[in-house]
Amino acid sequence: LDPNTAEAGLILSSNLTRVSRGEKWKVPDNPERFECHGVVMASEGYVEGIHSWVVEVGDNTAWFVGVATETFQRKGRVNIRSGLWAVAFSKGNYSIISHQSPTIYHPKRKLWTIRVQLDLEKGSLTFSDPITRTNIHSFSHSWTERLFPVFYTGSEIPLQILPVVLRNDGPYDDSDNDWDEGDDRDRNGTSDKQHQQAE
Repeated sequence: LDPNTAEAGLILSSNLTRVSRGEKWKVPDNPERFECHGVVMASEGYVEGIHSWVVEVGDNTAWFVGVATETFQRKGRVNIRSGLWAVAFSKGNYSIISHQSPTIYHPKRKLWTIRVQLDLEKGSLTFSDPITRTNIHSFSHSWTERLFPVFYTGSEIPLQILPVVLRNDGPYDDSDNDWDEGDDRDRNGTSDKQHQQAE
């Protein structure tokens, strides 16, 4: 997470992977900082390649997780229909946000974690539930701007970017808890795994 973009009412962890709502701080009003709402961007943006990250939303009651363009509005009231693609939760309802009108999403179970996969080679953005391994929503778009992971929270319960574990057969994360009893994969890590974490 990029503390220079964090709205003044947000608290970031020292390792910049967790954000929660708190009292407003006196912070510099730099151009990249969000002026309203509890929004923060990641420190790294993307113009090419394939990128994936997982966010634990847990019992947070007001949030969105997604990507935004570099020119996404930061001063004044945030216009969610301009340069934002996200999954959101507010007032007990899940919704999909984009330049079109938000649409309601009805999951079969409470969403505890959200996986975001951005493929700029194919022009696709996919949100999924890594616990049940089910798709939430997919976007197809030809992005011309740099895209940044973006997060909103209106709750003191934090959003947490989880470590991603790389295996020989592809990435998974620690939120996957549906192992078969006969599965010999060690979630504590073995020599053929490498931990990486986005900030």
